[in-house]
Amino acid sequence: MTGFDFFGQAFLGPAPPVVVLDCAGDFGQFANGFLVARPSQLDFIVDWRVPSVYPVNGGGATQVLSLNSAELSFVVQYEGYRAAYYVNRLDGTISQRPNLGGVFFGRCAPKPYKPEF
Repeated sequence: MTGFDFFGQAFLGPAPPVVVLDCAGDFGQFANGFLVARPSQLDFIVDWRVPSVYPVNGGGATQVLSLNSAELSFVVQYEGYRAAYYVNRLDGTISQRPNLGGVFFGRCAPKPYKPEF
């Protein structure tokens, strides 16, 4: 049976329960004590079954706010600030909204999750 994953890419069989969202864009980072947009890479391990999100590039506790066929939204606690993320599951775009202000954008692609020990 042929289906589509959440970015419209064909796959055979059910979607994998755990993926890595590989996201590139201009995301908020600190520079000289100020929050600025910088080209950067963010990766999140997403377990669709739980649901849970784990930030690979730093950050601590996460809270999944919404998960449905059109969106995934979650909050990540970083050192000194929190950031809310909204992933459009239809086109792969992501927005980041830090509690310190600003909106930053990028694009995500799902990659296979390979546990490392």
